[in-house]
Amino acid sequence: MKRESAVTIKDIADKLKVSPSTVSRALAGNPDININTRKKVADMAAELNYQPNLIAKSLRMNRTNTIGVIVPELVLHFFSSCISGMQNACSERGFNIIICQSNESFEQEKINVNTLASSRVDGLLISLSTETNSFEHLEYLKSNKIPFVLFDRVSEDISVSKVVIDDEKSSFEATQHLLNQGYKNIAFINGPENLFICRHRRIGYEQALKANGIAVNPANIHQSDLSEASNILCAQNILAMNPRPDAILAVNDVVAIDAIVTLKKLVNIPEEMGIVGFSNSPISKIVEPSLTTVDQPSYDMGFIAANHLLDKILDLNVPSNEAFTLHTNLILRDSTAKSKIPA
Repeated sequence: MKRESAVTIKDIADKLKVSPSTVSRALAGNPDININTRKKVADMAAELNYQPNLIAKSLRMNRTNTIGVIVPELVLHFFSSCISGMQNACSERGFNIIICQSNESFEQEKINVNTLASSRVDGLLISLSTETNSFEHLEYLKSNKIPFVLFDRVSEDISVSKVVIDDEKSSFEATQHLLNQGYKNIAFINGPENLFICRHRRIGYEQALKANGIAVNPANIHQSDLSEASNILCAQNILAMNPRPDAILAVNDVVAIDAIVTLKKLVNIPEEMGIVGFSNSPISKIVEPSLTTVDQPSYDMGFIAANHLLDKILDLNVPSNEAFTLHTNLILRDSTAKSKIPA
């Protein structure tokens, strides 16, 4: 079936018997065009279902009013909430977004960057995959003067604006909560150490132990690749330890919930094993027992990252490598509600 041709400015001009330049200026709201003529043009454009040629417009403006977003996994509530903040920030300022996911693959992340850059997006918002350990694709963006901002999963190795939480402080406070609840032998299930968030959450965990006069036991630090199978294996290994840890700090809620599901038939949570996660995902409220977790301001992270990128795109004289550190809150639930031992 032959596709109908799109209505053009010339079609509107022919219908109204005016020049195409008059139609163009009328549609742009040019005050030099009589208000009655502007109304006639607008009405005819609506009648003919005229849609402006965005490609031609972007070539004239040297801007597409579109930004690209790359996240590791869309299925994670944290990233979907970030995207919601980005969408609202962009919509308020007349921009659209194109969303890609790397599926935790470095190769896919590079493909996403190249695809979005080739599509002439005005800038990118990127959260790195678990596999990302080199940054030539990001240096390519810098060398081609394509602005971008990293959020949540960032790197210290590239000078660019970043939006993060205080991972060390948040992890310190979560570990301190477990100690305050009477847990003494705390294990940590971490993710890949090449990720900024994983390194700094481990540092916060270790600092809390040291602040309480507890030596860090390397055997208590378990590393997951963040897959379900790896999360479960870490939980099983902790259960098999002798002496067995009586609490787990997990690098995120998915890891923590996999640990709860794996362990709760074998140990009493929270009496024999306390568990804390990171993110405050919706399922953390309904898992049994409900999960104590660090609430990350994911919507705000996306909103701030997008607005900062738009400021860069619009040349509003913002720093090229500004750091935004957002505050978190520890949400107390049943997974650490250990009964107090009478004095």
